[in-house]
Amino acid sequence: MTASGQLALAGELSLYTLPDATRQADAALAAFAGPRLTVNLAELQVAGSAALALLLHLRRAAAAKGADFAIASPPPPLAQVAAPVGLQPLLLEQSHGPAAD
Repeated sequence: MTASGQLALAGELSLYTLPDATRQADAALAAFAGPRLTVNLAELQVAGSAALALLLHLRRAAAAKGADFAIASPPPPLAQVAAPVGLQPLLLEQSHGPAAD
């Protein structure tokens, strides 16, 4: 997590890797106290339902800290997974490029 509140997810995020990714994200969030949490997905290579689960978790965690939530660079395949379950607004309402601070 950067000082500006950017959390980058990279590599593969699957049901297998989700528990570790969640623990790592929670550890990074423990010290977070900024006005906005931006999750950057530019380096995420595999993203499906596990990525949506983690994004929802992070959105709730940001709200619990009183912070805004944004997503930077969501990969197109993630939108395809989000659409059938009605979660496409989670991606569409957010930043589509790196957040400016």
